[in-house]
Amino acid sequence: MNRACRTVFVLLLGVFSGLPLHAQDVGNEIGSWIANGDLVGAELLIIRDGETVLHEAYGWDDREARTPLRTDLIYSLASLTKPVTALAVLMLVEDGTLSLDDPVSRHIPDFAGDPRATVHDLLAQTSGDGGEHGNGAYNVYDFETLRDWVEDWAVVEATADYGEFAYSNFNYAALALIAERASGIPFGEIVTRRILEPAGMEDTYVSFSPDSSWAGRVATSYTWDEEAGRYELFWRPDQPQRWNFFPAAFGLWGTAADYAKFVTLWFDLGVAGGQRLVSETMLRAALTPHGLANGEPVYGYGWFVGPPREDGGLPLSFRHSGGRGTYAAGYPDERGIVLYFTQSGDAPGHHLAFSSWIEMSGLFEYPGPDMVWVEETNIREIYLTVTQQADYVGLFRGTVPWLAEADWEVEISLRHGVLQMSRGRSGSLPRHRVHLVPIGDDLFVFGRYEDGDLVGVDLPARVKFLREDGRVTRLEVSVGGEVAFVVDRIGAEG
Repeated sequence: MNRACRTVFVLLLGVFSGLPLHAQDVGNEIGSWIANGDLVGAELLIIRDGETVLHEAYGWDDREARTPLRTDLIYSLASLTKPVTALAVLMLVEDGTLSLDDPVSRHIPDFAGDPRATVHDLLAQTSGDGGEHGNGAYNVYDFETLRDWVEDWAVVEATADYGEFAYSNFNYAALALIAERASGIPFGEIVTRRILEPAGMEDTYVSFSPDSSWAGRVATSYTWDEEAGRYELFWRPDQPQRWNFFPAAFGLWGTAADYAKFVTLWFDLGVAGGQRLVSETMLRAALTPHGLANGEPVYGYGWFVGPPREDGGLPLSFRHSGGRGTYAAGYPDERGIVLYFTQSGDAPGHHLAFSSWIEMSGLFEYPGPDMVWVEETNIREIYLTVTQQADYVGLFRGTVPWLAEADWEVEISLRHGVLQMSRGRSGSLPRHRVHLVPIGDDLFVFGRYEDGDLVGVDLPARVKFLREDGRVTRLEVSVGGEVAFVVDRIGAEG
């Protein structure tokens, strides 16, 4: 199974999970990954309605030295820097230093991208400088200044389509240089003075400068070695810093607890510590989807955002991940925060998969962007008698090699005239039932019934029951046309 499908499939795990979310369940799952070498360590912070639901550290900070991970460690936040950069730029727009309509070329004369590109486009990742060009063309470590990096990059002809979402590190590095030129102030200083200090983010830094105050505070970093099939040491805090300036596409360092303060700032519509840092209008603009992918709204300013609200309220969710293994999500309705911090970059889908599992756990109302429920009119449900449905009831078990548990169980039950699927009786994940909607011979999709009426289905996933001599013997789940797993029937429901 490829990495993308693997991550999508773990979203299905989330369908089988639900409240209550117990620390032991989480610890068991992460512990299994650590024991199998699929993860070095992870810190998980979950907040709901302003109260901490879970804050735990698992595994190792320094695997070789057997130093346990702690909940007060400082991580490379990687692309979690982008929402901070976006907010700082919006502050400059609000005070008149910049305009969202400023052409990029006004501030970077040698800019070779689309002449229509503006500050707005850089924020929304729609400038045309994205994709492979915007992320992989240059190594930031090769440059001494932000100006050198951006200007060297800017002269390369863009390869993405202007106006279409194309994720790019260049866009945000360019924003930092534009902000510096417009304000006359180093961008790192803008971020520190206008965001970090007022928000009380005392353990967040725009650059790494080892000194005594950092001793024992910075997490060791690992990277996935595809050829070796394991994590290898990437960087230790006692090694020299890896860049000489603050790259605003990444470059922040901080703790999970500090980043929770930053997410809370968005719930409070720009107010932190009793002080308004940015207008509600600007903040709402940042959480409005501007960048489109496949015609769907996905990106605001610095955040991947959930669907817009018909009532004009904040989206149900906003989120971002970082390439060094960090992930943050906010759920305004519940004032909910999920922070999943690891020091394990380039992971084989595990940190993203786990964050998706958390999203799908039912702790927050929004199910996540990859599980989109569509109107039932988009699919034709067929009728099955109770006797026909009973044919599928039972317990199924099989091995999914990349999961922690060798014997993964699926239970099919019949309740209130509806077939339901859940995790089996074994395993560490909590159990939660989802409905199966019949659409063909032994073929089902995941659905949702309310008061006996089908209100939605999830189209990408298919559940197929296989027979031998007329008897159901196996269950196959596929995602996007690719088989995710197959389990064998071991008995009828007791």
